[in-house]
Amino acid sequence: KLTQRNPRNITKSSVDVSNDKLTSMKEHKRLSRSEPKSLKKFRRKMKNRISAQESRRKKKEYLDCLENNYEMLKEETNIWKKTFEQLGIDNQIIRENIEVLKNKLYLSKCLLD
Repeated sequence: KLTQRNPRNITKSSVDVSNDKLTSMKEHKRLSRSEPKSLKKFRRKMKNRISAQESRRKKKEYLDCLENNYEMLKEETNIWKKTFEQLGIDNQIIRENIEVLKNKLYLSKCLLD
């Protein structure tokens, strides 16, 4: 007995397979559409990661520079403090010498009078 066939040779199982392929193709299209989104998201994440690393590097560089400046200013401050102390000592010696000279001058005036 001959079975009756569709002229295009389409059976119910082939229709199901075609529907599955169609669904798969639709999902593929959806994946293809979402792929750029996920790629954009990935690129954005990587760009942000690189940007964050660069920001941390710049911040570290800035802090290192501040620390170096602090150390230099601290040393300079110590030098100025020592200079100030030495000038204070020199000033005191000069004042004492002035007093000694004033006394000698006073004594010499007294002797001449």
